[in-house]
Parts: sequence; C-alpha cells; structure tokens
Amino acid sequence: MMERSIIVSLVLAQFLSTTSVIGNQEIAQDFLIVYPQVFESRQDSSEKVLFITDGYMLNIRKASVLAERILLRDVTEEGIVERYVQGAYYERHLFQDSNSQASLLLQPQGPSGYIIKGLLNFTHQIEPVMSSERSSSSSRAHKISMIPTRSGSCGTEDVALENTPQEAEARKGDAKRPNYVLELYFLSDYNHTVYFNNETEDRVAYVTVFMHSVSLRLGQLDPPISVVMTAIQGSFTYNEPYVDLYTEGELIGSSSLDKLERHFGSDQLMNKADIVFMATGRELIRLVPGGKSSTLAGLASFGKACKPQKGTVGEDKPGTFSGVHIAVHEIGHQLGANHDGQKPAENCSSSDGYIMSKYTKGKRMMTFSECTKKSIADFLTRPDSSCLKSRMSCRIISMPNEAVMLAGDFINGDAYCK
Repeated sequence: MMERSIIVSLVLAQFLSTTSVIGNQEIAQDFLIVYPQVFESRQDSSEKVLFITDGYMLNIRKASVLAERILLRDVTEEGIVERYVQGAYYERHLFQDSNSQASLLLQPQGPSGYIIKGLLNFTHQIEPVMSSERSSSSSRAHKISMIPTRSGSCGTEDVALENTPQEAEARKGDAKRPNYVLELYFLSDYNHTVYFNNETEDRVAYVTVFMHSVSLRLGQLDPPISVVMTAIQGSFTYNEPYVDLYTEGELIGSSSLDKLERHFGSDQLMNKADIVFMATGRELIRLVPGGKSSTLAGLASFGKACKPQKGTVGEDKPGTFSGVHIAVHEIGHQLGANHDGQKPAENCSSSDGYIMSKYTKGKRMMTFSECTKKSIADFLTRPDSSCLKSRMSCRIISMPNEAVMLAGDFINGDAYCK
C-alpha cells in the first residue's frame, strides 16, 4: 500500500455563535425567523426577486450543477440499483444569486407560495419551519441559521508540481481560454446516506445545493471552473468495500482514501470522472502512535485531478452543509493548490485566512488567495489537466459565479492548525 505524506491543513473552528447580521436583522441565539416572499420577473420566468427580510433581498436566476443525464446509484444489501435521470428535472428548483453567493431550492407550494431551502451565502442557510405559522402576506415561516463547522484538519498527499516553460508560454495572452468544467462523481457513505432515510429526492436535492455552492467558490478562480455532477451514489451497506473503519466505526482517512481509489478500477463511471468526492457522516480519523487523532476533517491527493489518485474524502454533517468548505479546500488540493505560506504559495501568508490557509476564521475564508489562483491556473495549463476541458455530458446555463468580491466579516478568529 502506498504511504501518504499528510500535510496538516485547514482547521475548522467549532460553531460558537455570537451575533450575526442578515440585512437589518440580527441573528441572535443561532437563528432568525423570517417570512420570505418571491416576486416573479415579467420578462424572464427564470429570474425572480427573493425578499428575505428588511434590508436583505436576492436577485435569483436559474442555476445548474447536474449533467444532462445523471446516474443515481444506490448500493444496498440486496444489490445495486441504478437509473439515469434528466438532470434538468432534479435541478428544476435550483436558483442562484452569484453576487450574494446564494444556492437555493425554491419549491412551489400552493398558488403563490414557496418552500425555500439552501444557502443564502457561504455562511448562512435557510430552511422552512415545520409549523403552520404564516405572516400577514401568507408567507411561510423560515429559519435562518449559521452553517456549523467542526474542529479538524485536512490532509493531502505531498506531491511536487513544477511549471514548465512550455506551460508558462501557453498562458501568455491566451484570449480564447476554454471553459473549464470539473465532472464530479459524488458518493455518500453509509452514515451520510441513511440520514435521509429512503428519500432519494431529498438526498439528491441536498447534494445539488452542496455542490452548487462548491461550484460558486470555484467560479472565483481565473479562469473560473464549474462543477458538473455526473453521478450521485448512496450507500445502504454499513461496511462499504472502499472504507476502512476503526473500532467504533470511525473512518480511517488515509487507508480509506487508498481503498476508494483502488475501487475506481472496477467502476467505469468513477474512472471517467475528473474527481470523486466522498462525503462521510462518520468521524474521520488518522492513526497515531498509541491510538487515533480525531482532528482530520478531509483528505485528498495533491494535484491529482484527472488521474487515478483523484479520490477526495470530506466530513459533512448531513443536512447542515457543514462540509462545503472542506470540499472546496480538498478539491483545491486536487487542482494543484498548496496551503498559503507553503511553496509555491509562500508569498501569501497563511495568517490572511483564505480558503487554502491553515487559518479558518476571518472575512477571507470564503475566497481564494492570489497565490492559490495562480497555482490552479498553472495546473490548468498542464497536459495532464486536459480532462477539465473535455466533457462526458454537461449542460451549463451560465458560469455560476460572476462576482467574486465578498464584503464584510463573515467569521472572526485565529484558530491555527499546528
């Protein structure tokens, strides 16, 4: 078995809510009750105005993150159930506001009402309140809350990438750069899958919003990258062949990643994907002398998108979107980005707190540093990244993020992973 050199990485601070602000409303005690209203555009049915609360309004438009035909695969004790479905149907309620980084599902209810679920931005989510409470305008009550995070670190396989003169030349004055599309195979492990019971549509809806938010962040890059999911797999078998479990059911990170990547050999669609991401609802650990360490939150190889080592694992507490930031960070490693402050990103301080930093709190934790953008842009010029320029089956309505400026303090702090 190949040994992996693990780089201690991203520390995800535990969710300690104080007070946040949405519009003119403070979010105290972890949540805020609102009565959102949706106003239709007369010119374009794919565009709407979503009024959340006083001082906070979103201009939303139809969004896309699913392939034209997407495989839904469930692995059960009785066997594997597969079906190809139309991506447009499963994302028919998906909307975005790229200026606010919102990824939302608007499900019609009644003649003019909506159930709204998803992410208002990279730090707050919205969901309906399960009661009959309504406003004077008949709008249903919804709850806004902060997206929880957990303490932990992420790791990568330490592999050096070099920028050759030919690659640098290819970037000069390239006015006709291709669109880059990352075709991703999404896999939920047992603990992640069973949270949704047997409601496949609920799980698919959650994963759709999850990966669309990832895609919004990758849209900050130059050139931007869009995510297209080609498959969503759920597991109803406890001890999957691609996981390595510890004594109390924890997921051993490095050996599970090895097993996952060996599993690609028997799966044609996984082989074709640019990256395979496994969301785990288990506790991710690494083995240390005398026992285990529970600080690991995600793991990926470095610069291995498009290659056999394209597997990525990240914790996510299902239903909460807590793993979106982990997924973005680990996919960044797969796309050739090291941590800020480390070669070749030594000119960007880790203390600045960008996505690829060891710091997790601060107004920059939702954006990429200039060093990361350059590292990934360099990776995209390499011949072995060519899979990001070709597509199996994708349908993009628009690049998911047209505005990359994020203003204001999202989270403050200085947690550091030593």
